[in-house]
Amino acid sequence: MIRLKHLVERQTKEATPDVLFVTDVKSQRQSGFARKLISNGVIFGDIEVYPTDAITDIIPLLHNNVSAVDNLIVVYYSGFSDESYMSVIENLQRVIKYGHRYNTPVVLITIPTPRFVKKYDEIERKNAIIRNKKINEWILNSSADYVVDLSNLMDDVFFTKAGNALSISGNVEVYKQLVRVLHDINSAIDIESEDEKIDAEVQAMRDATIRTLEDLQMALTSLGYRINYSEISKGKFGKTTKHALTKFKRDNEIVPADSKITKETLNALNAALTAEPEEEIIDLTGTVKYLGGPMANNVQLVIDYLTDSGITNPYTQIGILCTIGKESGFEPQDEIGYGNTPNDRIRQIFGDRVPEDDDELDTLKSDDEAFFNQVYGGMFGNAPDEGYLYRGRGFNGLTFKGNYKKYGSLVGEDLVGDPEQVNDPDVAAKVAVEFFTKSKPAKSLPEFDNVDDAITYFVNLNAGGTGRAADHGRAKDWADDFIIEH
Repeated sequence: MIRLKHLVERQTKEATPDVLFVTDVKSQRQSGFARKLISNGVIFGDIEVYPTDAITDIIPLLHNNVSAVDNLIVVYYSGFSDESYMSVIENLQRVIKYGHRYNTPVVLITIPTPRFVKKYDEIERKNAIIRNKKINEWILNSSADYVVDLSNLMDDVFFTKAGNALSISGNVEVYKQLVRVLHDINSAIDIESEDEKIDAEVQAMRDATIRTLEDLQMALTSLGYRINYSEISKGKFGKTTKHALTKFKRDNEIVPADSKITKETLNALNAALTAEPEEEIIDLTGTVKYLGGPMANNVQLVIDYLTDSGITNPYTQIGILCTIGKESGFEPQDEIGYGNTPNDRIRQIFGDRVPEDDDELDTLKSDDEAFFNQVYGGMFGNAPDEGYLYRGRGFNGLTFKGNYKKYGSLVGEDLVGDPEQVNDPDVAAKVAVEFFTKSKPAKSLPEFDNVDDAITYFVNLNAGGTGRAADHGRAKDWADDFIIEH
């Protein structure tokens, strides 16, 4: 596939704007208008991503990443969140104030909420559209230095059916509007000339011929096949590229369905890229495969027990697997001591269960048994001296005697009498499955149709509320280690 060329001709490094993109759209790091603007040399810049359900994390993210050399901050918020519209507005207002404080103009991009989103039922979809409309109204009338208005983009033109992502046409629309903003910063940019270049590139993409490994990878990813970004950035024909190619050949009945690149394969890819899009029917069946690692046997144990429990939705399985991966890396283990943890962090976790005096806390945290007895003793079935005995274990940190009794009964083991059993991989897998499903039938769980929503759900469930942004990020990092074979 031919890449989108430079939208502006680079004169000197000093003449090229530095831009910080802040978004909840993870794919912008790999593709889309933000990545293309940077990788094609239109601008210098960075892309920072915060979780979809945690726009409150946008201010510390800015604090850690805004540089004195930034010429522009661009905020793209997808609108796929359950936060109140006032919460979103308040945080976007903080972004504007933050930019003004550093004399850095801010671009807010309105929410192009597609009406076909499968995440919501009909009532929730209507509520989401109303909510995002209120946010858009505020953005359009805000004190942001620039606004890119995407609120009227139409589903069938500007969105792909897979993942609610912007299509080529959608990304081009953002390109063109951002070029006008960049022109305001650097008047040397010829807007009409750049529009013509963009239109020519889009036509070239539609008539594309695959010539390089990068072309191949971009073609596969644009068709919905997952490839690890590290392979794309390093120009590596790695295992996820090979698997994507094999799956494409299998889907298109190209024999043999292997990772060899043949003329028939290239012709099929070009045909798929130029074909009129069809409405996608999301397949909620398929087998989850782990791409490999030292804990492969333990991962398979969890997959097998999920399947045996009737949890066969592959996105649900991956959501649970990624959360376990974030928690333990699929290696059963005891909860580690807090001897090297800063006191402020300990107090944030355990509150008034630990001493206010630093010297007392230093003494307490140096003795793991005493520490766990104090913070867990006398709670949820624990006697005062049983906190250490029933500290976190297994794949997902099973804690407290009450839980050892409950989940021991569910998996048919005496975990109260022998708590170390939770660190047996087989038992750990059974306990984790019971925990994440709450011992309920598969039909009681949401019917996930994408990985990100499933991970968000199970990270929050594991946290007993809303998980920390860092936890969501670490869980989603595991997503590239799993594939679905339909």
